[in-house]
Amino acid sequence: MTDVPRDQLPEAELAFADRVSRLLRARRGRRMRWSLAVRSRGALSVRQLRAFERGTEVPDEPLLQILAEVYGFDPCELYPVRKPLEVDLGLGIVSAAGVSRGFDPQEPAGLLVAYLALVRDLRGEPHALTLALRRDDIEVLAAALELDGPIVVERLGALMGATTLQQQVAVAAFAIGRPAILLPG
Repeated sequence: MTDVPRDQLPEAELAFADRVSRLLRARRGRRMRWSLAVRSRGALSVRQLRAFERGTEVPDEPLLQILAEVYGFDPCELYPVRKPLEVDLGLGIVSAAGVSRGFDPQEPAGLLVAYLALVRDLRGEPHALTLALRRDDIEVLAAALELDGPIVVERLGALMGATTLQQQVAVAAFAIGRPAILLPG
């Protein structure tokens, strides 16, 4: 959770806080915040829930996962719908939503580095340490590299500096079919 005053947050974090706020308010419906706090098993207080719903606090990735479980939503709902990821191995280009990144076609691992940079560009978060990656994107990357999805998840995790345990959790999330795979760095 970010403890910086809202007027000092970067624009990308403000936009994210606003998306989280709108989704939480819509999902809460008529439920009382205290019941959601109880449902979080002590991970979240009523004060925190109120702050997230008002958009005055930005949840970090672990809290976002707890919010998703408590409010009953998928973290992918926070990211806008966009055209599928496209990979051109011959030209060395990966693109989505009108944004593209180049990589050396002779070095396929460069595709994964370019993809991570592309995701950061699309979200306006060039220095994000943790990313929620779309399952569909990972499947496109796996097909382009002729690898299994879990191997691509492991390699992306390694590139981001995730620990072995974090990579295993991400692979498990991919294996059970989660539409968003969280990779901390």
